[in-house]
Amino acid sequence: KAGVAATWLPQAAGVLGWIRRCGLRGSPNGMLQHSSPSQVLFSQSRASGYLESPVRSLSFSWERAHALSVQCLWSLVVVLELLVISSAGGLLNRGRGGLIDLSELPYWPAHLLSRLWMAAGTGAFFGFLTRQRALGCLLAVSSWTTLFVGWGCYMSIGTDADGAKARSGVFDYFLGRQEVGWDFGRRWARDFAGMSLRGLMWTLPAGYTMFRQGLGWTFAISGSAMGLIYCLSNSIDSQVADFGQGTPMAELLWGTWLWLVLGGVALSQATPRPPRPAIIAFEVVAGVLVTLFLGGVIFYAQVRQDDENNWWQTLLGSVSAVLLTLPVQLWAVWHWYRRVRSSSSSSSPSSVLDVAWPDSGLTELLSPRAESVDNTPGQWQTEAWQWLWPSGAAPYVQVRNAIDVVCILTLGLVLALSLVCAFWNCHTPRFLS
Repeated sequence: KAGVAATWLPQAAGVLGWIRRCGLRGSPNGMLQHSSPSQVLFSQSRASGYLESPVRSLSFSWERAHALSVQCLWSLVVVLELLVISSAGGLLNRGRGGLIDLSELPYWPAHLLSRLWMAAGTGAFFGFLTRQRALGCLLAVSSWTTLFVGWGCYMSIGTDADGAKARSGVFDYFLGRQEVGWDFGRRWARDFAGMSLRGLMWTLPAGYTMFRQGLGWTFAISGSAMGLIYCLSNSIDSQVADFGQGTPMAELLWGTWLWLVLGGVALSQATPRPPRPAIIAFEVVAGVLVTLFLGGVIFYAQVRQDDENNWWQTLLGSVSAVLLTLPVQLWAVWHWYRRVRSSSSSSSPSSVLDVAWPDSGLTELLSPRAESVDNTPGQWQTEAWQWLWPSGAAPYVQVRNAIDVVCILTLGLVLALSLVCAFWNCHTPRFLS
C-alpha cells in the first residue's frame, strides 16, 4: 500500500496542478486563450511532462474521449452559471409584471417605476460585462420605452377562445383580429406571431445598434423567442406561489432569456466578419421589421378604446421603437453610400458588397470598439470573463452559437406565420366594433 501511494500520489498532484493552471491561467499577454479547455489541458500537460507513465500508456482514443468529456462538463458549468446569473433578470421582469405590488400608486407612476427597474437592471448588467457605458445606457432607455407596448391581446397564445373581445394589438393591421368561432390553430398562429413581433420590438432597437458596433445580431433577433417562451409557459404545471403556470412563469423565463442572451453576447469574443449574404439578409429583415413597426404606429393611432392610458402607453412605446431603430438604419445606409462613392472614385474600386460590413459608421456616436471584428477578445472583456468564469472563450462562444440557432429558427417561424396570418386573415376586421 505504501508503494502504491508513493507511486500514484505524485501523479495525482501533478494532474491537479496542470488542471488548475489550465483553468486559471491565461496567455502570456494577459488575454484569455481562444481555445477549448480540453485542448489547452492536454497540450500543456504534454509539454510540461505532468503525464507520467501510468497516464501515457493510455490510447489516443481514450485521450480524445476524456478531452471531449472535459469540454462538455466545462460548457455545462458555464451554461448553468449563466442561467443562475440570468435568473436575476427573470426576477426583475416578474417584479415588473406584478410580483411587486404597486397598486396603491397612481397609474402612470406605477407603470413608470415597474418598468424602470427592469430596464435599468438590464442596461447595468450589459454595461458592466462589456464596459461600454453608452451601449448600456442605450439598452436601458430602449428597454424602458418599448416595455410600454401592450401585448395582452397575444398573451394567451391561442388558449383564449374569447379573444375576439380583447383590445386591438399593435400588429392587428397585418395579422388580423381574432373573430368568434376561430379554432385553436388559427388563434395560435396569430397570437404566436404577434407575441414574437412584440418581442422583436423590445430587442431590435438596441440590438441593431449592437450589430452596427460589431457585436453581432444575436440580441437583435432574440425577441423572436417571446412567443415560444409564452407558449411553453402555458404547458408548465408550476405550483410555486407567484410563479405559476401561464403568464407568471412566462415573465420569469422571458427575463431570464434576455439576460442569458446579453451574457452570451458580452462574454463571447468579438464577432468575426459574417458572410456577405448573411449581412444583407439581416439588413433586409431589420428593414422589414421596422416597416412593420411603423405600420403598427400608423394603425394604432386610429384605434379607439375605453382605456386611454393603455392606448397612450402602447402608442408611445411603439413610436419609441421606431425612433430608436430607424435613424440608426438611415445613418448606416448613408455611411455605406459614402463608402461606396469613395471606393468607386479610388484607383482600386471595390464591389458594393465589399463595403457592406458595418465595421465603422457609429464610432463617432458610441463606444470605440466598432473597429474590432477579429477573433481576438478585447482587453476590456478580460476582467468580466475572469469575474464570471476563469476560462477561455470557447464555452461562451458555444453558448452564443446555440442561442443563435434558436433565434434564427424562431425568427424564420415568426416571419412565415406572419405571412400566413396576413393572407389567412386578410378579410377579418382590423378594429373592434
